Amino acid sequence: MRACDSYSLNMHFSSLLLLGAVSASVTASRHVVHEERSVVPPGWMKHSRLDPETVLPVRIGLTQSNLDKAYDILTDVSDDESPNYGNHWSDKQIADFFAPSRHTFSTVRSWLNASGISTKRIQQSSNRGWLHFEATVAEMEELLKTKYWKYEHDTGKAHSSCHEYSVPEHVTKHIDFITPTIHFDAQVPRGSGMKIKRSATDGPGMSNGPRIGKTVPAPPKNLGNTFVGGSACNQYDFVTPACLRELYNLPRGTKNLSSFGIVEYFPQTYLQSDLNAFQSIMVTNDAGMPEGTSPNTEAIDGGSVLTPDELGSYAADYYAESDLDLQYAMDLVWPQQVTLFQTGDNGTDSAGVISFNNFLDGIDGVYCNTAGGDTPGFDQSFPDANGYNHTEDCGLWAPTSVISTSYGYNEHDLSPAYERRQCNEYMKLGLKGVSFIYSSGDNGVGGNGASCIAPDGSYTDGSSGRFNPLFPGTCPYVTTVGATELAANNTASAPEVACESVIYSGGGFSNVFASESCD
Repeated sequence: MRACDSYSLNMHFSSLLLLGAVSASVTASRHVVHEERSVVPPGWMKHSRLDPETVLPVRIGLTQSNLDKAYDILTDVSDDESPNYGNHWSDKQIADFFAPSRHTFSTVRSWLNASGISTKRIQQSSNRGWLHFEATVAEMEELLKTKYWKYEHDTGKAHSSCHEYSVPEHVTKHIDFITPTIHFDAQVPRGSGMKIKRSATDGPGMSNGPRIGKTVPAPPKNLGNTFVGGSACNQYDFVTPACLRELYNLPRGTKNLSSFGIVEYFPQTYLQSDLNAFQSIMVTNDAGMPEGTSPNTEAIDGGSVLTPDELGSYAADYYAESDLDLQYAMDLVWPQQVTLFQTGDNGTDSAGVISFNNFLDGIDGVYCNTAGGDTPGFDQSFPDANGYNHTEDCGLWAPTSVISTSYGYNEHDLSPAYERRQCNEYMKLGLKGVSFIYSSGDNGVGGNGASCIAPDGSYTDGSSGRFNPLFPGTCPYVTTVGATELAANNTASAPEVACESVIYSGGGFSNVFASESCD
C-alpha cells in the first residue's frame, strides 16, 4: 500500500511539474504589442500584402543598461557644486556603463533561436548594442505576430511596413525597437524631410516622415525709435549684434579658448558673400572680426558648401537659414572659433533624409558602432549611389563644446522608441562635456505646420487637439530656446517678450518624455 501511495504521489508530482512547465512555456510565449501606429501618415496608402518570400533586413535595438542612473550621473559632472564637476567621461566609460547586459542579449537571442532564426544568421554590433539578420516576410510575420503590407506614397515610392508588432512578454523589456516594422522610413523626394523654421511649405498634409522644408526668413521687425534714450538697438530697423550685446550684457571676447558648433543639413548652405556683407555693415566695428571671416567647415558624409550654380533655382531658398545662423553666432562668440558641421552630400537630395542621427554618427563613434538608432529613410544610408560613395562617417569629427541646431521634426512623426534612443545619446555626449542647443519652433504648440494632434493620431488645423512640439527640443538632455522680441517704447534693459507677431515662439508639453519639476 505504501509503495502504491508512493508511486501515486510521484506520478501526481510529475504531472504537476509537467503542467507547470507547460504553464511557464505558455506564459513565456504570450506576445504583447511592442509598438503600433494609430494612423497611416499622410501621403501614404495601403495596397497589397507583401510576398511571403520577400527578404527583409532586420535590426533589433537592445535595451541599454543603467539608463535609470543617467540623470544623476549627468548632474554629477555638470553641477558646479559637485566634487565631480567637469570630470567628463571617456568613450570607453560610456560604452561600458550603458552596454546592454548579457542577460538582455541571451534573452533576445534565445527567443530568435526558438523562433527559427539560428545563431549563425545573427550578427551582433560592437558592445552588444544591435542584432542584425535577414528574414523572409513569412518568418517576420510569425516572429512578430503581424502582417506586412506594401504602401505607396503620393510620389510613387513604395514601402514595406506593418500596423503593429508584438514580442513575447518576457522579451519586451530587452528591446527598444525593431526595424522594419511600423516606421514609415521609405525615402521620398525632397519636400518630405526634416523641416526648418519659418517654412512656407509646412502643413498637415506635409507631415509624413522627416522632411526638409523651404526657408522663408521672417521680415525684420521695425525697431526704430522704440527704445527710450540712446541705445545700440536704435541704430537700425532690425536687431544687430551690438543690440544683442546690449540686451544681454555680453562682453567682447579676448581669447580663443574653445569652439562653438553650428549644424546645417543638405541642402541648407551659406554664401560667403552674404557673410562678408553682414560683417562689413554690422560687425567689423563692433567686435573686431575681420571682414571675410569664414567658419571652420567639417564635411560630414560628403557635406559641402554649395555654390548658387550647384543649387540652381533653389539657391535663394537654401542660403537664408544658414546665413542667419552663422552671421550672428560668429560675431557674438568672436574670437572663439565657429565650426560648421555641414552634413549630407548632393546625393541626399533625391531622398531628403539626412538626419540628426547621421550627424551624431559623424561626431561619436561609440554611438555609430554600438548604440545608434539609425533607421533607413529617417537616417540616410551610405554609400550613396548618387553622391558620397563611402561608408558613413563614424566618429571622424570632434564635437565642439557647444553645438547649436535650428531644425526640428514634429515629435509626432517619429516613433517614441526612436526618439528615446536618440535622446539618450545627447545625455551621453553631455557626459563628455558637449552641450546641445535646439530651437523650439515658430508655430507655438503647433509644431511644423501649425498643426495639433487629434485623438486618432491624425493632424488637426491647430484649433484643437494635443500639443505637437518639436523633437529633439523635447528631449530632456538638450537646451531648447524659444524666440523673443523687443517691446516698443521701452529701455534696452527691459525684459523681452515671447514672439507673437511674425512668428510664435514654439513650445508645448512632450507626448513622449515626462515633465520634470524644477526646484
